[in-house]
Amino acid sequence: MTTIVRQSPCVECTGALAHAVALCLRPGDVVRLEADLGGGKTTFVRALATALGATGVSSPTFVIINRYAVPAGGLPLSGGHLIHVDAYRVGDVEELANAGWDRLFEGSTPRGDAVALVEWPARIDAALPPPEVCLCISLTPTGETARRIELRVPDAWGGRAEAVSLIEREPVICPVSGVWVSPVNPEYPFASARARMADLGKWFGESFRSSRGIEPEDVDEL
Repeated sequence: MTTIVRQSPCVECTGALAHAVALCLRPGDVVRLEADLGGGKTTFVRALATALGATGVSSPTFVIINRYAVPAGGLPLSGGHLIHVDAYRVGDVEELANAGWDRLFEGSTPRGDAVALVEWPARIDAALPPPEVCLCISLTPTGETARRIELRVPDAWGGRAEAVSLIEREPVICPVSGVWVSPVNPEYPFASARARMADLGKWFGESFRSSRGIEPEDVDEL
């Protein structure tokens, strides 16, 4: 597994990271999401769901499991489903049967075209794939909205281009629009192609100038 740590100063930065995770997912994946109460797990799930286009995501604390449709489109998980599990109130894995686990999972793997995000995974560890094959995310508050986010990425994800970007890049603020940019955004470090062109336009429009005059050696290098 590859372990990376990101220091998120705000909800928007965390959302950009959740967006990157969303685009890494493939059917059958399981994400183990750990944090103390109020640590931001459900907020992370909502941001991830938004990136997938899934709507109406809420904390499933009292129903244990919720399932959301992912709209058809160009994403790897398009047309699939997002399963959100909150195991906080589960006392034993046997209780999962009453929550409809067997209908949504084949053993420990999400059925069909679904992925699963599991809060409090340690409480149902026996029902989940081993951590080595899951994406494991740990959130630790470092401020009111700031979080230390540790991600342990399974080796099997090495062939996914989005996972490589997730590992190698951090969320950044777009120098043109000022919004947070996901590590997997194809226009990174810009928020959009329009922002990239606007930045390029500044150069062509001489918005950026050299801080010194042209020297003879500069001409020689042309």
